[in-house]
Amino acid sequence: MRFLNFHFVSEEGEDGLRNYKYNGQDNGLFYIFFWDPVCKQTIKCVPDWIAPNMVTFIGLLWSCVPFLTMIALNYNDYTGTCANWFCFL
Repeated sequence: MRFLNFHFVSEEGEDGLRNYKYNGQDNGLFYIFFWDPVCKQTIKCVPDWIAPNMVTFIGLLWSCVPFLTMIALNYNDYTGTCANWFCFL
């Protein structure tokens, strides 16, 4: 692997990088009983043409939109109560 005439990775290291396959697992109870079934159901609902990074980005937006909505509704002070419908976000 060369960049600007510097050799960063050896030839055998390049072969190792090309043949690398991730093989990770999570044996935690929360993952086994909650996240694994949730992920399996999500995979069934998401079309194959959507990239995995897009699914992650949608999850990020799902977390940020309520926060940004709270800032927009209470921009002057954060001491007031929120609207009842906001609790569903």
